[in-house]
Amino acid sequence: MDSITSHLEPHRLLGVALSILIVYRIHMVLQRGNSFAGLPIRVFPFAPYRPPGVLLPCFRFNPGIEYPWKFRKDLYQGKTGTFAALALFFCNDVFLFTRDLRVIRQATGPGRVWGKDESFALAENFPSSAANVATAEDEEHTRHRRIMSPAFNDELYRDVWAQGVKKFGELSNFASWTTSTCVTIEDFQNFTSKFTLSIMAKAGFDIDLPWEALAETKKDDAVANIWEVFEIVGANVITACVLPSWAEYLPVKLLKNIFRCRRKLREILGDAITKRQTSSRLLAQTGKRDILTHILQANGSNTYGTKLNDDEVMSNTFVMFLTGHETSATALAVIIGWLALHQKLQETLYTAINSVLIDGRPPTFDDYGSLKPVLDCIMESLRLLPIAPIILREAKENTILTIPERTKPLVVPKGTMLVGDLTGLNYDPDKYPDPERFDPSRWSSKSELTMEDYIAFGLGIHACLGRKFALHEMVCFLTLLVRGWQIQPILKDGETDEGWRKRVMEDNMHVGISTGPRVVPVTLIRR
Repeated sequence: MDSITSHLEPHRLLGVALSILIVYRIHMVLQRGNSFAGLPIRVFPFAPYRPPGVLLPCFRFNPGIEYPWKFRKDLYQGKTGTFAALALFFCNDVFLFTRDLRVIRQATGPGRVWGKDESFALAENFPSSAANVATAEDEEHTRHRRIMSPAFNDELYRDVWAQGVKKFGELSNFASWTTSTCVTIEDFQNFTSKFTLSIMAKAGFDIDLPWEALAETKKDDAVANIWEVFEIVGANVITACVLPSWAEYLPVKLLKNIFRCRRKLREILGDAITKRQTSSRLLAQTGKRDILTHILQANGSNTYGTKLNDDEVMSNTFVMFLTGHETSATALAVIIGWLALHQKLQETLYTAINSVLIDGRPPTFDDYGSLKPVLDCIMESLRLLPIAPIILREAKENTILTIPERTKPLVVPKGTMLVGDLTGLNYDPDKYPDPERFDPSRWSSKSELTMEDYIAFGLGIHACLGRKFALHEMVCFLTLLVRGWQIQPILKDGETDEGWRKRVMEDNMHVGISTGPRVVPVTLIRR
């Protein structure tokens, strides 16, 4: 007897097959949704942190990597909502978004139940097979952190401050700020990224990067300087992670540049490591104990618990160099943007700085504690626009989450992705009244900041080791800038300050190692 399919035309057969597939996928989505009954659930075709969704812009039918930022005002149901779930039509992943710190803590502590998402970990590994202090898990993470933690101490922070004062002076001379009364800057992050890269290079790795070398222009398609290499690699870490190796040979200039820069970066870091290894005796005599010293000391160790292999040396050097300058550079540019929009607050800050730096003396490391108003501006800026806006964890086995508002724990199947939404947390009106307002006074009453306050630098066992490094260089830079210059936004014809905020600080975000505005155009007017 003839089969039914033999009587169907090919296009009708294809339609039947597609219909069956769609019904099956709808069934699977509903089944996954039933696992999280009681939570608001949205369905999208693709996952926000998986290809192809991660490579597509955020719009109505694709959450994209900017999803928590773009939908920060209505991601959660009502002002008291703390959870939202995303079910995906074309894959079996479920993403749980939460802005409840008590829940985020459950997934970021020690243990094997929750782990870092593998694809995001690979983006910070260099080479991809070698873990580092930011990506290692369990005992491996303990080993990396044991090795790296001692490098971050007051001796390092004192050097960071000294280099900050020096590099700011070099910047002022090179950019002709010292001879100008008004400076127009189309993108301030071009300066902050060079500033933070030069400080990380010198204070962390004893590599001196003069401004002339950082500003060198490229010829043809060649990458001419270390700053541009880091910029391209940092802006495309996620893209590079999901691309196959053969993508380099596609006729796309950006892809070719990404692969070229990654090779160049490995060469730059390898040269720095080799140079330090050959001069280790001299450094031992001078007593220099920077970040690279600790890394190479572990490379020469014969004890497993304190040893790093050659690839781990490269990977830890990479993550310190890249994240150590990229995140601070973005944060500084963001703070400049907020200050440009708030002239009265800027003048208040200027007065506070002058009350510490009497008679125009340069700021010193010992002034850090007295410059608390500068730190308050930094913390408020990081609240409004967290540089690392999510903490992503994957359930490595079936588990539960205790949710304070629910009488029963939430059963979480293996493979579920938990997104700790720091943007949602920072815009929670119960925690921060009028959350859209830039108000550094939220922090002025806090003489000591807690780990919860520092959540912009991560949480749990993978919290950022370089938090104090970053804060010292940012306080130093802002103190010097605000003392000497008034910052104003560059407005388009007919544009208001509110329009500038929407255009620059909200609608034109870039996501890479850090998240922030693509450009921050400002004018500096000498005081």
